Amino acid sequence: MSLLLLIDILGTISFSISGVLTAIKKRMDPFGIFIIAFVTAVGGGTVRDLLIDVPVFWMKDLTFIYVIAAAAIIAIIFRNKLGYIRRSLFLFDTIGIALYTVLELKKE
Repeated sequence: MSLLLLIDILGTISFSISGVLTAIKKRMDPFGIFIIAFVTAVGGGTVRDLLIDVPVFWMKDLTFIYVIAAAAIIAIIFRNKLGYIRRSLFLFDTIGIALYTVLELKKE
């Protein structure tokens, strides 16, 4: 597994957990939690790919869907522990943004 793919997956996990915790706060059902986790994790990259007219990255590689599903299930199971780790609403968002910034810098 390449370093870029690993960073990409870690960013996806971070955004997915952020989406799960936000959806749980809004008292959504498990399907809603998964949808919010999915959109949070891959929404920006999907819009990017559509705007630059390239194939959508998560449709080429189903690994991202599996990673989001696993992260969502783990976040739901350990939501009380993650609530203590997450001091502010943006901790996992910040981690995800940092990982994607490193990823974009590495690609150049």
